[in-house]
Amino acid sequence: MRSLRTLTSISVAILVAAAPGLATASPPFPEAIKADLSLTYSLGTAACLTTTTPDCHCTICHTGVMGGAGTSKQPFAVAMKTAGLQIENVASLQAALAALEAQKTDTDCDGTPDIEQLKQGRDPNTGAYIDGSGRPTPPATPCMSASGGDQPAFGCGAQLARAPAPWQGAATLLAALGAALARRRRR
Repeated sequence: MRSLRTLTSISVAILVAAAPGLATASPPFPEAIKADLSLTYSLGTAACLTTTTPDCHCTICHTGVMGGAGTSKQPFAVAMKTAGLQIENVASLQAALAALEAQKTDTDCDGTPDIEQLKQGRDPNTGAYIDGSGRPTPPATPCMSASGGDQPAFGCGAQLARAPAPWQGAATLLAALGAALARRRRR
């Protein structure tokens, strides 16, 4: 009986851990980017989770201001993921920032690499100033893919790798199997 309770508790814990959260940027990422690049402005705060404030710049990675699971699809976020960024892993964030800086990745094709744009207080996707300076946005320069179409590219005709499969599905399956095993043992 005791092992059944333990197995059930473990299964519930795995299900809770595997359930997608309300999600936004991995909580430490905005502050880690600010610290790593010695930025003088904020990319986001905890207040961004519930309301939009002037220092919520979630859209440098996410498609919406409030972020959310599966919304980190902006060209800069895709470049970071391609460079090894992993959810809630600050070390992978720092490594990805270093890789983009070394490769001089320029997701908006304006001639200024993404990391340099962040240091200048600009959004690497659009070139718009996000540092609160109120400076006008430089004119946009569309990126051209290797096929010549109007699609985001990184550098000259770079290709994107597929995103790794999410782990939540495996954890949910494991929890369901654990619950089924517990039910079978009870009989």
